[in-house]
Parts: sequence; structure tokens; C-alpha cells
Amino acid sequence: MVDSEGRGKNKKNHQIYSDVDQSVVNDDCTESDEHHRRSPGLFSKEQLHGLVCNDRKRIIIRPWTIVTSVAICAVTACIIASTFLVSGHRHQKQLLEMYSSIGPDVYNFDTPKSGLNFPQEYPQLDIDRSTQACRNAWHILTAVPCHESIWSREWDYGHYDALESDLNHFLPLICTEDCSEALNEAKSMLSISCSAHDFFKLHGYEGRFNTSLLEPNPVAVLDVLVTRQTHDCHISPVGDAERGYCMTDLQERWGILDGLMVEPLHGIDDFLLKTNQYRIEPAVRMLGMTGGKDWLIEHDYMREERMFGPGRGETTCSYCTLDWLGRKLKGWKPDSIYYEDGLPMELPVYIERVSKAGRRCAGEEFTSMWADAIDHYEQQGLLDREGKWSRQPSGNKLYLFQHGPSAGDSPLPEIRDYLEQMGDWQSDHPYLSEKESEDLDHHTSCLQGLHEEILSMTCYPFLSTEDLASNILDTPEHFRMSCTNDCQASIQRLRLKTFKACPELVSGRKHYRTPNGRMPFSLYDWREMIFSDSGSLDSAENACGWNPKSPSCDTVFAQLNMPSWITQTNIDAHEFERAVRVALETRLPKLPINVSFSESKTNPHELSKAEPTGISERTENIEYTVCSPCVWQQFAGAEYWPKNLASLTGEKEIGDWTRTVRMLHDACDARAMTLDKSELQNVARAILERIGGKTMADTMAESHRQCRAGLKTNEPTGAAD
Repeated sequence: MVDSEGRGKNKKNHQIYSDVDQSVVNDDCTESDEHHRRSPGLFSKEQLHGLVCNDRKRIIIRPWTIVTSVAICAVTACIIASTFLVSGHRHQKQLLEMYSSIGPDVYNFDTPKSGLNFPQEYPQLDIDRSTQACRNAWHILTAVPCHESIWSREWDYGHYDALESDLNHFLPLICTEDCSEALNEAKSMLSISCSAHDFFKLHGYEGRFNTSLLEPNPVAVLDVLVTRQTHDCHISPVGDAERGYCMTDLQERWGILDGLMVEPLHGIDDFLLKTNQYRIEPAVRMLGMTGGKDWLIEHDYMREERMFGPGRGETTCSYCTLDWLGRKLKGWKPDSIYYEDGLPMELPVYIERVSKAGRRCAGEEFTSMWADAIDHYEQQGLLDREGKWSRQPSGNKLYLFQHGPSAGDSPLPEIRDYLEQMGDWQSDHPYLSEKESEDLDHHTSCLQGLHEEILSMTCYPFLSTEDLASNILDTPEHFRMSCTNDCQASIQRLRLKTFKACPELVSGRKHYRTPNGRMPFSLYDWREMIFSDSGSLDSAENACGWNPKSPSCDTVFAQLNMPSWITQTNIDAHEFERAVRVALETRLPKLPINVSFSESKTNPHELSKAEPTGISERTENIEYTVCSPCVWQQFAGAEYWPKNLASLTGEKEIGDWTRTVRMLHDACDARAMTLDKSELQNVARAILERIGGKTMADTMAESHRQCRAGLKTNEPTGAAD
């Protein structure tokens, strides 16, 4: 209950609510001085149902009193106004001189309007679905001292638009103590007078709010507004938030707009992207101005030295960043977060996703947050208390490759088991020589570092050839989303970090076996499995085209249902021709327009003569289909076609091969994927030599030359060849 002296005011004695419900007061009623002195409580009968009118009183004021009062007020106002105008004019003049090129319209220093009238802006309460007490309480909220931006949903979903409200300008306007007190008092008042069953009347409403997003009743409105202000106005208790608020800190540091209703994983990718490369930003003084059409804010502060990196503890994280990550850890709910393929994301995968970001923060704060989040989920029965969930491998191979491993993904469990075996062996052999102890310590340090680096990777280059073909190379979209520059950089970092710490893991030497052979441990096996030419990293780099191989070859091989070709250097010509022919008939995207083909030629000397007619347009993703240049090279490239011909026997096989070459060229050329024909004449001659010998090849070539010469002689001037 609010006392009689402070009704409608906050602790600073500023007006929060209007004293009268204008909808129920008679025009003839006025408030007397006596009424204000004995004003009823905020929720009294008089306040909720209207004022009791007092008798009218006539007050006689002498003329000299009016004249004297006016004179005194005028002199006082002039003195105050002069002082403010001089100082304000001097400040604005300095700003205009510094930024005169921007134009005078930028420097409108008018304070935005405050005092929000809720009944005027929101729909009316439905007479049939609301109580009189709720309507009266709602109509009190006609002068709430908040900026109108508190009503905006622009930031809620985390999609920043440069044309929308700027955080640096509007956060200070909505994060005032008066506004906070007023919203909380209004929420308390409505919680007494209203319920979830008091509804707005949305039919026929034409106002500032989108009714499809609007809360259904006054209680929900104040719940959202109080929650929004509390969230948006959160500050750092240690004072390290850039521009004062956690929302501005996250935006300035990581480009993350942490709105009230963002998705649980919103911003995690942005944080990882900003910290994927190790670097140090020195301390710097931030001095300048931020402004819009009618506002301008100066800033002058020191930004501390900041470190960034993907390894454990390599990134400087502010209080607001850690608080944000802590909230993310507890943000999982069943069937609320999904993979790209629409399947629900498991809790262990979600925790690992956030933890991959949190582990990069320097200090031990995130470790405590992680333990608190695990306890939170264990209490709900969502995680087993034995920790078995943390040792389970990831099920979604595509997501795993794109986002990196969890603790349960190979080779991390194998490394931990190996380290455990080394520890047990050392316990069973307490009397090791100095050399044996040094070797064992070095092995342990190398594998612990390798485990930490793999766990920090932003992609997962340890899939088998079959998994690569069926999950990463199966579509052009998966290929592009998986084989990114960040993934390539993560693999290079693993190689570099491992080489610096344990060069023998990368160099390939069978190293560190004790002279007497007692210690049964070696790093060589790990080198072969991960870093050798046939190891996991090399397979992933081949699949993504980071080796000299064509970047789309492996994608095409997977689409041809021939994933084994990814690792083969010699592909059988018969098998290759049949797979390409099937792909031309069944898998090639339809033409964007009607294109008529010339008759497929089976005669070798006509391989390069006919062309499809019609104007073609580039088909989307055509370079990732059978029209990839790498497929063409298998047929007509100088490196491949001699070997192909050598394996062909008989006219039928040669005819099939020739027909497929012609079909491939015409089909791809019609889709604006022009393939190099420079080798076709050599291919045709080689085929003719195989069929009829060198004499036949020379004869056919001469006949073809004479035929073309005769055509040119008979053609009109300017005719096309």
C-alpha cells in the first residue's frame, strides 16, 4: 500500500501516475487542496471508483499580488535561462566547429518525450472480458516516466539493423531509475487488480502496436516491460562493460545483439568467429562521437589490452561475456533447439557447443559456471550424475564436422585411455631410470596438449572416407558449409601447435623408446593415425580440396555414388564412363530453357563438330555436378585420356566412350558450363588409330580437313563456320 503523501509518485517524488481516472470522473469535479492533503491510498475505493466532489470555493486574489509575482518570476527565469543558454551555446558551437561537415540537423539536443500513456496507446480492455477493478487500475497509467523505446521489440530477437534504434543512444534513455521504479510499481499494482483473464479488445484496434505480437492483457504487458528493462539495462558490477551496459559491451566486443528473446545458441558462432585466430589488441583510448539525425553522444574511455584465440584461456572475456555464456549454458530445453536438418539437438551436444566458446575465456570463472549448469541439469534428471553423457560420441556427423568435436568423439577417448595406461604403467614401475622418466613425461605432455588442441578445433577432420562421402560431400550446400576457411585454419593450427610442442608427432620418426625397450609406449602410432600422408587430416584436406586436387571433385564423386574414388588415383575407365552416363541421364539439373541438341556423334572424327543450339543460362551449382571440370579432365584431359583409351577394347566400348564424351560436352555446354575442347582432336585421332591404325587416322583427318575447306569455299561471305 502506498502512503497518502506519496500516492502516484516514486521515491524521488516524481509523478508516476495521473491522480484521476479520466474515464470515470465527472467534468464538474475538481481536486481541492484539502483533497490532496487527505488523498486516499493508491488502491482505495475512492481511487478505483472516482473522486468525491467537494464544494466549490472562491479565492480572491488582489491585483498587486499578481503583478509582483509575475515580475519576480520573469527576472528569475531570465537569469536561469541566460546561464544555460551561454554554456549550452558554447558547447554546441564547439561541436559544430569540429563536425561542421555533418550539417546542423545532427545537433538537435531536444530530450525525447517521456511520460507514457498506456491506456491511450494500447487497445482498450474488453468490457465483457475484464473486470472494473482492472480497467480502473490500467487507466491510472497515463504518465509513466519512461522513454517510448521501452515499448520497442527491435532488439528482442537479436537481429541488428543499422536503421533501427542505436543502443548507445536509447539504452541510457530507458535505463533510468525513475522508469525502473515506475514499471515495478505498476506491475505490483496490476498484479493485485488484474489477472491473466483480463483481455484487451484487439478487434478494430488501429494503433502503434502489432496485435499479432502484442501481449493479451495488462499483466503480461508489465511482465514483459519489466523483464525487458531488467535484461537490457544489465551492467557489469566490476565496471568493465564497454559503453556502460552489457548489451553494448557484447555488441562492441563480439558484434552480438543479446536481445531478450534470442535463440539459445544465438551469438555463439559470432563469438567463435571472432576468436578463431590468435591475436592481441593493445590498450587504446577510445575518443570520438556517435550520432544520428537528432542526437549526438561523446565517448572518451580507455579500452584494455585484449587477447583473442581458440585455445583454452586465450581470450579476454569481460564480466558481461562470462555472464552471457553462463546464461547460455542453462538455456537448453527439450525440443527447443534443432540441427540444420530439423532434428532436435541433444543436451550434451548443446553443452559442448557453448563450452567450446567458454573454454576460450581466460581465468576459471567459466569452469565454475559449467559445473553449476551441469548440476542444474542433473537436478532436473536431464543428465546422469556419473557423467556418462560427456563420454558419448556425437551422432550428427554433419554438425560434428562443422562445429568440432566433443569429449566423446574420436580420437579424444583413445588419447585419454592411452594416458591412463601410461599412468598405470608408471605406477607399476616406480624405479624408472632418469631417461625413462623423461620420456614418459614427454609422452604425457605431448598427448595432453594434443587432446586439448583437438578439443578446441572448430571443425572435425577425423571422419572416415565413407562418412565424408555421405555427410559432407553429398550435396554442394553441405560441402560449402563444411569446407570453410575457418576449418582449414583450425587444421593448420593443430599442425603448427603440435609441431612446436612435439615435433616428433608431425615429423614421422619412431621416437622415444627406451634403450632396453621396457616402456611399451610410442608417439609414432598417433602420428600415423592423424598427421601422416594417409592420416585423418590429409583425408579431410583432400575431401575439401585444400590439396592440389580440384575443389569439387570429391563432391562429384560422392554424387556419382562412387565415394571410393575420393582416395583412388586411377579410376577404371569402364566404371567411370558408366557412372557419368547415368549421372547425365538422371542427376543433371534440368535446363533453364529449351535447348535442342545435335545428334550425338559416335564417329570419332566428328567429336568436336556439332554444337547445341539456343541461348543457355548458367545452372546453379553446376560446377558441383557431373559437369565439373575435374570430370571433363577424366575424359579429355591430356593426363587421363591416353590411360582411358588403353583400357578400352573393341569398337563397342570405344563407341560408348565416345558417345558419353559428346553427351557430356553438349549437356554441360547447354548449361553454360563450357568445357575445354582443345584435347578432343587428339582424343579423336587416338581412337581412330586404335580402330584402324595410323593410315586410317591420317586419311580421316585429311578428309575432314578437305570437307571443312569445301564448306568454307561455298559459304557466303561472313557466314559462320
